[in-house]
Order: sequence, then structure tokens, then C-alpha cells
Amino acid sequence: MEASEKYTQPHLSGKELEETSEHLLDALHNRQLRRRWQKQLADDHQVPSRKPRTSIIRKLRPWLAVAASLVLILSIVYWWPVSPKDHNALLSEYLSQPFANKEGRKSGAILDSLRNLAIAAYTEGDFSEAARIRQQLVDRDSAITEEDVLYLGLSYLYQNPPRGQAAIPHLERASQWPLGQFTAESRWYLALAYLQAEQIPAARQILEQIAASNWRNEEAEVLLRQLPE
Repeated sequence: MEASEKYTQPHLSGKELEETSEHLLDALHNRQLRRRWQKQLADDHQVPSRKPRTSIIRKLRPWLAVAASLVLILSIVYWWPVSPKDHNALLSEYLSQPFANKEGRKSGAILDSLRNLAIAAYTEGDFSEAARIRQQLVDRDSAITEEDVLYLGLSYLYQNPPRGQAAIPHLERASQWPLGQFTAESRWYLALAYLQAEQIPAARQILEQIAASNWRNEEAEVLLRQLPE
């Protein structure tokens, strides 16, 4: 396939585009050099020069302009420095989307009115109210569930500003819940709460465990690389 025809292909890779552009630019340079030598010979030795095939160059000119622009763009994208986010920026990013509350899928017999109010406040983003109501559930310490302590911790952590220190004891309790269904999630948010409270060694310990698991391991590795020594 001719180099000029490659530009009509819809899925040309960046590398192929760069190579094709260089090929076309070299071809144009060689053609222009040949024309200069022909003119020099004609002037010095009365050697007749061939009529240049301007039609080919005219056809290639739009493609060469596109090629030069794309090569420049690719070079800028490739060499442009990307500053990694620090752990505080990553923390804000990971807390930007609240962990979904799925308690409402349970039967009404399991959810009393106080718990329903806590779920509603959490779902509506009123985390201060959700924490206040859920704290009443946990304080009465009667038939509380794993979700009660988990969502109480999350309700503190998602407040603006986050209250990581208040969230820690509840997330610790949720992460150690016997036969817990949300152990992995509780440990992840516990690590974020430690970070928010600037308890870096405790956060590092949990993040190292998460990095060795199969859930949130990539995010944990990114955070670990950004933690201060």
C-alpha cells in the first residue's frame, strides 16, 4: 500500500501514522532536492530538465500538512510531563462517590423506622443527619447489624469536611465483624479514614494488605506510592 493511501485507513495507529508521515516528508525532501540538482545541471551544462510532476506533490500537500500536525501533536502528548496526584488528592477522588446503600432491599421487618430514616438521609447525601440517626442505633447496642457500624463510619467519612477520626472506630469494628459480608469494603474505607486523620503508618499497613488482594489492589498501590515516608 502506498504511503499516501495509508491516511485513508480509519484505524491507523499512532506509530504507523508517525512512520508514514516521516516517509512522506522524506519523499518530498528527496523530490525537492532532485529538482534543485536538475535545475543546476540545466543552468551549468545546458542539460534539459524534466518537467516536474507537480500533480503528485499537489495531491500529497494536504496529507503532508495533516501529517506534520499530527506528528507535532503526538510528540507533545508523548513528552508532556504528567504530575502524579498526592495522597490527599487521591483521597478526595476516592471519596467523591459515596458507597451505595443497599439496605433498602431487605424486608420491612428487618428495617425499623429509625434505620429507614438513616438510610434516607444517607441516600440524599445528608451525611451529618445520617450519622446522627445511625449513632442512635449503634448506641442502643440492641440488634445492631454490620451495616449499622459500616454506614455510621461512612456517614462520618463522607461529611464535608470528612471526619476521619470519628469514622475510624466504627470502620474498625465493621472490618472485624464475624463472618462479615463487607469486610473488604470496610478495610478499604478504614484505610481512607486513617489517611484523612493523618495516621499514615496505620493506613500504610492496611493498604499493603489490600494491594496483595484482588479488590481495590490497584488503587491501594497508587496510594502507597504517594504516601510520605
